[in-house]
Amino acid sequence: MTAFDLFTAIGGVSEKTLAETERAVPAKNVWLRPAVTAAACLILCIAAVSIMQREQSETIPEVSEQETSYETFFSESEAMTPSEAETEVPTSEDITENETAPSEMASSIAMQNPPTMTEQVLETETAPSQTETSFTDSDTPETAIVPKWEDMTDLERYIYLSYNGSDYSITTEHFDESELSFLGNGEIYGLFDELSVEDWEEGAKKTVPCGFYRINGISPEYIIAVPTSDGYYTGYVNHDFCGRDMGDFIKSTDFFTRNPFTVLYSGEKCDGLDYYEYSLPDLIAVTDSILLSDKSVKAETNPPANSGAILYVVQSGDKAVFYVYEGGYVRIGQKFFFVGKDKCAAFDSYVRENAESAFVSCERRDDTEIIPE
Repeated sequence: MTAFDLFTAIGGVSEKTLAETERAVPAKNVWLRPAVTAAACLILCIAAVSIMQREQSETIPEVSEQETSYETFFSESEAMTPSEAETEVPTSEDITENETAPSEMASSIAMQNPPTMTEQVLETETAPSQTETSFTDSDTPETAIVPKWEDMTDLERYIYLSYNGSDYSITTEHFDESELSFLGNGEIYGLFDELSVEDWEEGAKKTVPCGFYRINGISPEYIIAVPTSDGYYTGYVNHDFCGRDMGDFIKSTDFFTRNPFTVLYSGEKCDGLDYYEYSLPDLIAVTDSILLSDKSVKAETNPPANSGAILYVVQSGDKAVFYVYEGGYVRIGQKFFFVGKDKCAAFDSYVRENAESAFVSCERRDDTEIIPE
């Protein structure tokens, strides 16, 4: 088969191309004729296909009405209002056997129109955890526990005074007029709302002039008596007072006169309730001779870290006023003095050898609720 025959069978080839294929091959190249013919046929086939593609006009496929482009879906769905979307959804009464259910329609639309990138992220992300705040069942808000200035008594309002550069605060101690001597005039004051800026601008410090009185036998550097609205002379104490040393502190505060020792008990308590009570007729004398023999010791205002366990506690009435520590400290009122471990150990030995002990057991109730640890 010749190239002319091949192009004739294919069809659609120009006459010029067919005329060129009719030229005869020279006789001297007869031995190459089969190879050249095969190569020519291959080249001519490729050329014929290329020419046919150029000569045929390109056809653009038509888009069916059911298909919707990505941009069209996005713009139409975004422009559609919720009310329009609700009206387009058919009700169960309008659906026939040949119609598609709303759930199937939504699934079909989702397959034809993939979600946007933002929608894909929202679908895969989990909602952040939220911390819930629990409230009480009461619908009424709690009122402030701090009373207003006008609702306070004078004893609740005026609880401070200043004397010789030191600050004093009110106590529950009362003194008889026979124990006092006039010291001078001053003023007591109160701060009724320290947290309010408006009140500070108006002057939160309210003052009342009054007379200051010295208590006989006590330094005014430690405590001052003031006539108060309840009809008593009330003590205002300087908690920063330490004295020059332990001896000056005991004398200036008239400690032993104002705080007579009434009971001594062990510092360790069984089960946190039971304890041993000791009876020593010469308790004050023994305390002074053993523990307070060196009165030049300086006071420490802050509790020391190496005080150790409490060996004994001395009470005056219903309040604890004196402590003995294993680490060599004694506490007088609110001040700590280091007297030495040897003195505290000697006091411990004296109590165990000479005092009468009694085990004090606190009454326990069977219905007491035990709080788990």
